[in-house]
Amino acid sequence: MLPRQPTYLRSFGAEVGSGLARLSGVESFGRAVVSGVIPVLAFEALGTKQAVSITFAVGGLFALAVTLSFGRLQLLLSRKWVMTLGLGLLAASAALNMVDGPLFALGIGFRAAGASVFAVSLSLLVMDAVQRSELTKVESNRMVYVGVAWLVGPTLGLWLAVEIGRGSALALSAVVAVMAIIVFFRLPASGEVRSQAAYVKPVQSIRRYFDQPYLRIAYAITLCRSMFWVALFVYGPIYVKEAGLPTWVTGVMLSSASVFLFFSPLFRRAAERLGTRVVIMTGFIGLSAGMLALGLIGEAQPIGVLVWELSALAASAIDVLGNIPFMRTVKPRERVAMTAVFSTWREVSTLTTPLLASFVLLFAPFWAFYLVLAGLSLVTVAAVSYLPRRL
Repeated sequence: MLPRQPTYLRSFGAEVGSGLARLSGVESFGRAVVSGVIPVLAFEALGTKQAVSITFAVGGLFALAVTLSFGRLQLLLSRKWVMTLGLGLLAASAALNMVDGPLFALGIGFRAAGASVFAVSLSLLVMDAVQRSELTKVESNRMVYVGVAWLVGPTLGLWLAVEIGRGSALALSAVVAVMAIIVFFRLPASGEVRSQAAYVKPVQSIRRYFDQPYLRIAYAITLCRSMFWVALFVYGPIYVKEAGLPTWVTGVMLSSASVFLFFSPLFRRAAERLGTRVVIMTGFIGLSAGMLALGLIGEAQPIGVLVWELSALAASAIDVLGNIPFMRTVKPRERVAMTAVFSTWREVSTLTTPLLASFVLLFAPFWAFYLVLAGLSLVTVAAVSYLPRRL
Protein backbone atom coordinates (compact mmCIF):
# COMPACT_ATOMS: atom_id res chain seq x y z
CA MET A 1 0.00 0.00 0.00
CA LEU A 2 1.27 3.49 -0.86
CA PRO A 3 1.85 5.95 1.97
CA ARG A 4 -1.11 8.21 2.68
CA GLN A 5 -0.86 11.87 1.87
CA PRO A 6 0.27 13.78 4.98
CA THR A 7 -2.62 15.09 7.06
CA TYR A 8 -1.44 18.70 6.97
CA LEU A 9 -1.63 18.67 3.14
CA ARG A 10 -4.78 16.63 2.63
CA SER A 11 -7.13 19.63 2.49
CA PHE A 12 -4.85 21.99 0.60
CA GLY A 13 -3.75 20.13 -2.57
CA ALA A 14 -4.31 22.87 -5.20
CA GLU A 15 -3.54 25.72 -2.79
CA VAL A 16 -0.23 24.15 -1.75
CA GLY A 17 0.76 23.50 -5.36
CA SER A 18 0.23 27.12 -6.43
CA GLY A 19 1.74 28.47 -3.21
CA LEU A 20 4.89 26.40 -3.62
CA ALA A 21 5.16 27.62 -7.22
CA ARG A 22 5.13 31.22 -6.00
CA LEU A 23 7.64 30.41 -3.26
CA SER A 24 9.93 28.85 -5.87
CA GLY A 25 9.74 32.08 -7.86
CA VAL A 26 10.73 34.22 -4.86
CA GLU A 27 13.65 31.95 -3.98
CA SER A 28 14.81 31.92 -7.60
CA PHE A 29 14.77 35.71 -7.75
CA GLY A 30 17.08 35.89 -4.73
CA ARG A 31 19.65 33.77 -6.58
CA ALA A 32 19.03 35.29 -10.01
CA VAL A 33 19.77 38.84 -8.88
CA VAL A 34 23.42 37.93 -8.16
CA SER A 35 23.86 35.30 -10.89
CA GLY A 36 25.60 37.69 -13.27
CA VAL A 37 27.50 39.55 -10.54
CA ILE A 38 29.34 36.74 -8.72
CA PRO A 39 31.12 35.20 -11.75
CA VAL A 40 32.39 38.61 -12.89
CA LEU A 41 33.55 39.45 -9.35
CA ALA A 42 35.34 36.10 -9.14
CA PHE A 43 36.99 36.62 -12.53
CA GLU A 44 38.17 40.11 -11.61
CA ALA A 45 39.49 38.95 -8.24
CA LEU A 46 41.14 35.73 -9.41
CA GLY A 47 42.26 36.73 -12.88
CA THR A 48 41.77 33.47 -14.84
CA LYS A 49 38.91 31.18 -15.81
CA GLN A 50 40.78 28.25 -14.28
CA ALA A 51 40.95 29.99 -10.89
CA VAL A 52 37.24 30.77 -11.13
CA SER A 53 36.57 27.11 -11.93
CA ILE A 54 38.49 25.92 -8.89
CA THR A 55 36.66 28.37 -6.61
CA PHE A 56 33.27 27.16 -7.77
CA ALA A 57 34.44 23.55 -7.41
CA VAL A 58 35.45 24.08 -3.75
CA GLY A 59 32.09 25.67 -3.02
CA GLY A 60 30.37 22.74 -4.74
CA LEU A 61 32.11 20.21 -2.49
CA PHE A 62 30.72 21.91 0.59
CA ALA A 63 27.23 21.97 -0.89
CA LEU A 64 27.45 18.29 -1.82
CA ALA A 65 28.25 17.34 1.79
CA VAL A 66 25.25 19.31 3.06
CA THR A 67 22.89 17.79 0.52
CA LEU A 68 23.89 14.21 1.33
CA SER A 69 23.18 15.00 5.00
CA PHE A 70 19.57 15.94 4.24
CA GLY A 71 18.21 12.70 5.72
CA ARG A 72 19.83 13.52 9.04
CA LEU A 73 18.41 17.05 8.95
CA GLN A 74 14.94 15.60 8.38
CA LEU A 75 15.27 13.61 11.60
CA LEU A 76 16.63 16.49 13.68
CA LEU A 77 14.31 19.22 12.43
CA SER A 78 10.77 19.53 11.20
CA ARG A 79 10.30 20.18 7.50
CA LYS A 80 9.46 23.79 8.33
CA TRP A 81 12.89 24.41 9.86
CA VAL A 82 14.79 22.44 7.22
CA MET A 83 13.28 24.71 4.58
CA THR A 84 14.10 27.73 6.74
CA LEU A 85 17.69 26.53 7.05
CA GLY A 86 18.03 26.36 3.28
CA LEU A 87 16.72 29.89 2.78
CA GLY A 88 18.89 31.11 5.66
CA LEU A 89 21.99 29.74 3.94
CA LEU A 90 21.05 31.74 0.84
CA ALA A 91 20.88 34.92 2.92
CA ALA A 92 24.22 34.18 4.60
CA SER A 93 25.88 33.50 1.23
CA ALA A 94 25.21 37.04 0.08
CA ALA A 95 27.10 38.42 3.10
CA LEU A 96 30.06 36.07 2.54
CA ASN A 97 30.28 37.06 -1.14
CA MET A 98 30.97 40.64 -0.08
CA VAL A 99 34.49 39.68 1.00
CA ASP A 100 37.44 38.16 -0.85
CA GLY A 101 39.52 35.10 -0.08
CA PRO A 102 38.30 31.75 1.33
CA LEU A 103 35.06 33.27 2.57
CA PHE A 104 34.12 34.09 -1.03
CA ALA A 105 34.34 30.39 -1.92
CA LEU A 106 32.40 29.53 1.25
CA GLY A 107 29.70 31.97 0.15
CA ILE A 108 29.41 30.12 -3.15
CA GLY A 109 29.12 26.88 -1.17
CA PHE A 110 26.43 28.35 1.11
CA ARG A 111 24.50 29.54 -1.93
CA ALA A 112 24.62 26.13 -3.61
CA ALA A 113 23.82 24.27 -0.36
CA GLY A 114 20.93 26.56 0.47
CA ALA A 115 19.47 26.17 -3.00
CA SER A 116 19.77 22.38 -2.75
CA VAL A 117 18.18 22.10 0.70
CA PHE A 118 15.35 24.28 -0.56
CA ALA A 119 14.97 22.17 -3.72
CA VAL A 120 14.84 18.86 -1.81
CA SER A 121 12.27 20.24 0.64
CA LEU A 122 10.20 21.69 -2.21
CA SER A 123 10.25 18.43 -4.19
CA LEU A 124 9.09 16.42 -1.17
CA LEU A 125 6.26 18.85 -0.53
CA VAL A 126 5.17 18.73 -4.18
CA MET A 127 5.19 14.92 -4.25
CA ASP A 128 3.22 14.84 -0.98
CA ALA A 129 0.59 17.36 -2.08
CA VAL A 130 0.15 16.79 -5.82
CA GLN A 131 -1.40 13.83 -7.57
CA ARG A 132 0.92 11.94 -9.95
CA SER A 133 -1.22 12.88 -12.96
CA GLU A 134 -0.94 16.59 -12.09
CA LEU A 135 2.84 16.76 -11.68
CA THR A 136 3.50 18.02 -15.22
CA LYS A 137 0.96 20.82 -14.81
CA VAL A 138 2.35 21.89 -11.43
CA GLU A 139 5.95 21.80 -12.65
CA SER A 140 5.13 23.84 -15.77
CA ASN A 141 3.32 26.46 -13.66
CA ARG A 142 6.26 26.60 -11.27
CA MET A 143 8.66 27.21 -14.13
CA VAL A 144 6.64 30.26 -15.20
CA TYR A 145 7.30 31.87 -11.80
CA VAL A 146 10.95 30.82 -12.03
CA GLY A 147 11.07 32.34 -15.52
CA VAL A 148 9.88 35.69 -14.21
CA ALA A 149 12.58 35.62 -11.54
CA TRP A 150 15.37 34.82 -13.99
CA LEU A 151 14.05 37.30 -16.55
CA VAL A 152 14.26 40.27 -14.18
CA GLY A 153 16.93 39.20 -11.70
CA PRO A 154 20.21 39.11 -13.66
CA THR A 155 19.69 42.46 -15.42
CA LEU A 156 18.55 44.16 -12.22
CA GLY A 157 21.48 42.72 -10.28
CA LEU A 158 24.08 43.91 -12.80
CA TRP A 159 22.45 47.34 -13.00
CA LEU A 160 22.63 47.67 -9.22
CA ALA A 161 26.25 46.48 -9.18
CA VAL A 162 27.30 49.00 -11.85
CA GLU A 163 25.23 51.99 -10.73
CA ILE A 164 25.32 51.59 -6.93
CA GLY A 165 27.91 48.95 -6.09
CA ARG A 166 28.21 45.19 -5.82
CA GLY A 167 27.03 45.27 -2.22
CA SER A 168 23.59 46.51 -3.31
CA ALA A 169 22.90 43.43 -5.46
CA LEU A 170 24.14 41.11 -2.73
CA ALA A 171 22.07 42.91 -0.09
CA LEU A 172 18.94 42.61 -2.23
CA SER A 173 19.60 38.87 -2.59
CA ALA A 174 19.74 38.51 1.21
CA VAL A 175 16.53 40.51 1.69
CA VAL A 176 14.68 38.36 -0.86
CA ALA A 177 15.83 35.18 0.90
CA VAL A 178 14.33 36.50 4.15
CA MET A 179 11.13 37.38 2.26
CA ALA A 180 11.00 33.80 0.98
CA ILE A 181 11.06 32.55 4.58
CA ILE A 182 8.09 34.78 5.38
CA VAL A 183 6.20 33.55 2.30
CA PHE A 184 6.86 29.95 3.27
CA PHE A 185 5.66 30.43 6.84
CA ARG A 186 2.32 31.65 5.47
CA LEU A 187 1.73 28.46 3.46
CA PRO A 188 -0.29 25.47 4.76
CA ALA A 189 2.76 23.36 3.82
CA SER A 190 4.90 24.96 6.52
CA GLY A 191 3.56 22.80 9.32
CA GLU A 192 5.72 21.29 12.04
CA VAL A 193 6.05 17.87 10.40
CA ARG A 194 9.01 15.57 11.00
CA SER A 195 10.13 12.81 8.67
CA GLN A 196 8.63 9.39 9.51
CA ALA A 197 11.15 7.55 7.34
CA ALA A 198 14.03 5.70 8.95
CA TYR A 199 17.42 7.32 8.49
CA VAL A 200 19.47 5.78 5.70
CA LYS A 201 23.20 6.43 5.51
CA PRO A 202 24.26 8.48 2.46
CA VAL A 203 26.38 5.65 1.02
CA GLN A 204 23.45 3.24 1.25
CA SER A 205 21.09 5.78 -0.32
CA ILE A 206 23.49 6.38 -3.21
CA ARG A 207 23.88 2.66 -3.83
CA ARG A 208 20.13 2.08 -3.70
CA TYR A 209 19.46 5.03 -6.01
CA PHE A 210 21.86 3.97 -8.74
CA ASP A 211 20.70 0.35 -8.55
CA GLN A 212 17.45 1.54 -10.18
CA PRO A 213 17.78 2.06 -13.98
CA TYR A 214 15.04 4.68 -14.36
CA LEU A 215 16.41 6.72 -11.48
CA ARG A 216 19.87 6.61 -13.09
CA ILE A 217 18.39 8.04 -16.28
CA ALA A 218 16.50 10.69 -14.31
CA TYR A 219 19.78 11.74 -12.71
CA ALA A 220 21.55 11.90 -16.08
CA ILE A 221 18.81 14.18 -17.43
CA THR A 222 19.05 16.71 -14.62
CA LEU A 223 22.84 16.55 -14.38
CA CYS A 224 23.50 17.19 -18.07
CA ARG A 225 20.85 19.92 -18.19
CA SER A 226 22.34 21.60 -15.14
CA MET A 227 25.86 21.45 -16.54
CA PHE A 228 24.68 23.61 -19.43
CA TRP A 229 23.15 26.18 -17.06
CA VAL A 230 26.29 26.23 -14.93
CA ALA A 231 28.32 26.86 -18.08
CA LEU A 232 25.96 29.64 -19.15
CA PHE A 233 25.90 31.45 -15.81
CA VAL A 234 29.60 30.99 -15.00
CA TYR A 235 31.25 31.25 -18.40
CA GLY A 236 28.52 33.17 -20.23
CA PRO A 237 29.38 36.50 -18.55
CA ILE A 238 33.06 35.85 -19.27
CA TYR A 239 32.19 35.01 -22.90
CA VAL A 240 30.45 38.38 -23.27
CA LYS A 241 33.44 40.17 -21.78
CA GLU A 242 35.91 38.38 -24.08
CA ALA A 243 33.70 39.09 -27.10
CA GLY A 244 34.23 42.80 -26.43
CA LEU A 245 30.62 43.54 -25.57
CA PRO A 246 29.50 45.96 -22.82
CA THR A 247 28.63 44.66 -19.36
CA TRP A 248 24.90 45.25 -19.75
CA VAL A 249 24.82 42.60 -22.49
CA THR A 250 25.56 39.99 -19.82
CA GLY A 251 22.41 40.92 -17.94
CA VAL A 252 20.33 40.93 -21.08
CA MET A 253 21.71 37.55 -22.16
CA LEU A 254 21.02 35.87 -18.82
CA SER A 255 17.60 37.45 -18.44
CA SER A 256 16.45 36.78 -22.00
CA ALA A 257 17.51 33.14 -21.66
CA SER A 258 14.83 32.91 -19.00
CA VAL A 259 12.10 34.18 -21.34
CA PHE A 260 11.87 30.67 -22.75
CA LEU A 261 10.51 29.40 -19.45
CA PHE A 262 7.30 31.24 -20.34
CA PHE A 263 6.88 28.58 -22.99
CA SER A 264 6.29 26.08 -20.17
CA PRO A 265 2.58 25.58 -21.03
CA LEU A 266 3.57 24.82 -24.64
CA PHE A 267 6.18 22.29 -23.53
CA ARG A 268 3.58 20.72 -21.25
CA ARG A 269 1.07 20.39 -24.11
CA ALA A 270 3.78 18.89 -26.31
CA ALA A 271 4.51 16.34 -23.59
CA GLU A 272 0.82 15.49 -23.29
CA ARG A 273 0.57 14.91 -27.05
CA LEU A 274 3.97 13.39 -27.87
CA GLY A 275 5.10 12.08 -24.49
CA THR A 276 7.53 13.45 -21.93
CA ARG A 277 10.32 11.24 -23.26
CA VAL A 278 10.14 12.65 -26.81
CA VAL A 279 10.19 16.27 -25.65
CA ILE A 280 13.17 15.69 -23.36
CA MET A 281 15.09 13.92 -26.15
CA THR A 282 14.33 16.76 -28.57
CA GLY A 283 15.58 19.28 -26.03
CA PHE A 284 18.90 17.48 -25.65
CA ILE A 285 19.33 17.21 -29.42
CA GLY A 286 18.86 20.99 -29.68
CA LEU A 287 21.24 21.56 -26.79
CA SER A 288 23.87 19.39 -28.43
CA ALA A 289 23.54 21.33 -31.69
CA GLY A 290 24.01 24.63 -29.86
CA MET A 291 27.13 23.52 -28.01
CA LEU A 292 28.55 22.10 -31.24
CA ALA A 293 27.99 25.48 -32.92
CA LEU A 294 29.79 27.32 -30.10
CA GLY A 295 32.72 24.94 -30.45
CA LEU A 296 32.89 25.54 -34.18
CA ILE A 297 32.80 29.32 -33.70
CA GLY A 298 35.93 28.99 -31.58
CA GLU A 299 37.07 32.09 -29.71
CA ALA A 300 34.37 34.35 -28.26
CA GLN A 301 32.41 36.24 -30.94
CA PRO A 302 29.27 38.41 -30.64
CA ILE A 303 27.30 35.86 -32.72
CA GLY A 304 28.05 33.30 -30.01
CA VAL A 305 25.69 35.13 -27.65
CA LEU A 306 22.82 34.25 -29.99
CA VAL A 307 23.92 30.61 -29.97
CA TRP A 308 23.87 30.64 -26.17
CA GLU A 309 20.29 31.92 -26.34
CA LEU A 310 19.11 29.24 -28.77
CA SER A 311 20.75 26.59 -26.58
CA ALA A 312 18.86 28.02 -23.61
CA LEU A 313 15.59 27.48 -25.50
CA ALA A 314 16.37 23.78 -25.81
CA ALA A 315 17.47 23.58 -22.16
CA SER A 316 14.23 25.26 -21.04
CA ALA A 317 12.16 22.42 -22.49
CA ILE A 318 14.25 20.02 -20.41
CA ASP A 319 13.87 22.27 -17.35
CA VAL A 320 10.08 22.08 -17.49
CA LEU A 321 9.94 18.29 -17.78
CA GLY A 322 13.31 17.17 -16.42
CA ASN A 323 12.07 16.31 -12.90
CA ILE A 324 9.07 14.31 -14.10
CA PRO A 325 10.93 11.01 -14.76
CA PHE A 326 12.17 11.03 -11.16
CA MET A 327 8.87 12.07 -9.59
CA ARG A 328 6.94 9.39 -11.47
CA THR A 329 9.36 6.51 -10.94
CA VAL A 330 10.59 6.98 -7.36
CA LYS A 331 8.91 4.72 -4.80
CA PRO A 332 6.87 6.71 -2.24
CA ARG A 333 8.46 4.95 0.74
CA GLU A 334 11.92 5.97 -0.52
CA ARG A 335 11.13 9.58 -1.35
CA VAL A 336 13.22 11.26 1.35
CA ALA A 337 16.38 9.22 0.79
CA MET A 338 16.11 9.13 -3.02
CA THR A 339 15.20 12.82 -3.32
CA ALA A 340 18.30 13.75 -1.32
CA VAL A 341 20.46 11.77 -3.74
CA PHE A 342 18.60 13.04 -6.81
CA SER A 343 19.02 16.64 -5.71
CA THR A 344 22.81 16.34 -5.66
CA TRP A 345 22.66 17.03 -9.41
CA ARG A 346 22.91 20.69 -8.44
CA GLU A 347 26.15 20.27 -6.49
CA VAL A 348 27.62 17.65 -8.79
CA SER A 349 27.05 19.89 -11.81
CA THR A 350 28.46 22.90 -9.95
CA LEU A 351 31.50 20.80 -9.13
CA THR A 352 32.03 18.79 -12.31
CA THR A 353 31.39 21.58 -14.83
CA PRO A 354 34.27 23.81 -13.72
CA LEU A 355 36.50 20.77 -13.12
CA LEU A 356 35.74 19.52 -16.61
CA ALA A 357 36.48 22.97 -18.02
CA SER A 358 39.78 23.09 -16.12
CA PHE A 359 40.73 19.64 -17.41
CA VAL A 360 39.96 20.63 -21.02
CA LEU A 361 42.09 23.75 -20.64
CA LEU A 362 45.09 21.57 -19.82
CA PHE A 363 45.07 20.09 -23.32
CA ALA A 364 42.99 22.32 -25.60
CA PRO A 365 41.51 25.80 -26.08
CA PHE A 366 38.41 26.62 -24.07
CA TRP A 367 36.07 26.18 -27.06
CA ALA A 368 36.78 22.42 -26.90
CA PHE A 369 34.78 22.44 -23.65
CA TYR A 370 31.65 23.22 -25.67
CA LEU A 371 32.29 20.17 -27.85
CA VAL A 372 32.48 18.02 -24.72
CA LEU A 373 29.10 19.35 -23.57
CA ALA A 374 27.67 18.56 -27.00
CA GLY A 375 28.89 14.97 -26.70
CA LEU A 376 27.42 14.57 -23.20
CA SER A 377 24.05 15.82 -24.48
CA LEU A 378 24.01 13.19 -27.21
CA VAL A 379 24.86 10.46 -24.69
CA THR A 380 21.91 11.63 -22.58
CA VAL A 381 19.61 11.41 -25.62
CA ALA A 382 20.55 7.74 -25.93
CA ALA A 383 19.90 7.16 -22.21
CA VAL A 384 16.47 8.86 -22.28
CA SER A 385 15.39 6.57 -25.12
CA TYR A 386 15.23 3.75 -22.56
CA LEU A 387 12.53 5.46 -20.49
CA PRO A 388 8.92 4.20 -20.87
CA ARG A 389 7.14 5.70 -23.89
CA ARG A 390 4.21 7.00 -21.85
CA LEU A 391 6.05 8.33 -18.84
